[in-house]
Amino acid sequence: MSIAYRDKVAGLFRASPGTWIDGLTVASCGGAYAWRTRVSDCRVQLGMVIENRVRALENGSKVSEYRHTPADEFAVDLAEAAAIRDEANGDVR
Repeated sequence: MSIAYRDKVAGLFRASPGTWIDGLTVASCGGAYAWRTRVSDCRVQLGMVIENRVRALENGSKVSEYRHTPADEFAVDLAEAAAIRDEANGDVR
């Protein structure tokens, strides 16, 4: 069974609640050309609270980062989310 890109992105965020994740990492999981749509789908379809920030680096470049803040962190099954994340990354146990 193949996991949809939206679910891969959701798994990535659920496996690291409250952690800022670089947009390039989200892109590698959610598809290079439509990963921002996958983030939007997680927000709209799954009701996930996902924040975005842009940081300027010392060299003048900018980094876009995303963070999932669960409304009820005890409702997140970390083992299931980690399994989804691992499958999305090709790590099969």
